[in-house]
Amino acid sequence: MPNLKQFTLSFKLLSMSVLLVVNISQGNPPTKIPLLVSTEWLSEQLDNPSLVLLHIDRRGAYDEKHIPGAKYISLRGLIERKSKDNLSDEIPSSSKLDSIFESLGINEKSLIVIYYGNEMLIPSASRLFLTVDYFGLGENTHILNGGLTSWITENRPTSTDVPNIESSNINANLKEDLLVGADWVFQNLQTSDIVIIDARPVEQYSGKKKDHGSWKAGHITGAVNIPFYELTQKESPHLFLSDTELEKRFMEVGVKENSTIITYCGTGIWAGPVYVAAKHLGYTVKFYDGSFEDWSAHPDLPVTGPVKRGWFK
Repeated sequence: MPNLKQFTLSFKLLSMSVLLVVNISQGNPPTKIPLLVSTEWLSEQLDNPSLVLLHIDRRGAYDEKHIPGAKYISLRGLIERKSKDNLSDEIPSSSKLDSIFESLGINEKSLIVIYYGNEMLIPSASRLFLTVDYFGLGENTHILNGGLTSWITENRPTSTDVPNIESSNINANLKEDLLVGADWVFQNLQTSDIVIIDARPVEQYSGKKKDHGSWKAGHITGAVNIPFYELTQKESPHLFLSDTELEKRFMEVGVKENSTIITYCGTGIWAGPVYVAAKHLGYTVKFYDGSFEDWSAHPDLPVTGPVKRGWFK
């Protein structure tokens, strides 16, 4: 006999299918483009004048081959160490984001698609999406599921041409409530509809290993664990799991339909795929930018783990 979680998942997927059929039968297009898009969908958008296609990888890899029309972007410019708290991989100021996105020709009407050069860049591409979402452009931003690997495997065209870029003017519409800090997380540790997800590997989550940069080993007390790499397919790690499999993975750690997800990792990169997958499925999701590097630096904040040791031990 199916359990309640299986029934809820089946009903949710059935409802989505019925809505799509109704839209098509009425001559209406699907209501929303999914966050994770296919190679077929992207190939149909290459001539779209609103398209801004972003290739995230090493510059040399981009120069060797990329999807026609793609612009190169590095995550390095979109993360920084803030001297105030001495934390790694923090989201930069809105003025810096303004400058970067304008240099890429992005505006409020852009259709932004991010793709990764290989599966190792999925966390970077996901963190880029998170940053664009924070900037206020997430509704028109997507990630190519499978990245360049899928594109090439399907014998789709590549190019070495670097497109001319006309800079744009854009004003940030920051989603301030997307980011949360240690105080907010602490105040909501016992909130029933909030699920805190640690995206680090099991060894770091359990405390068997300590992150480089963290003051203690373990995890935020009450957090559950979905290692970021468990959201991709084992045989084809450049691809995210199917929607059904993603939904199942979140349900397994206690996420419900009305849950708000808080994701974190060591410094804020590995949390990206959890953020993307949750957002893709329609959950409300927030990001603890300071992550465990920040949490573990506060002696009064609760940490669960078999080992608690200082920075120099």
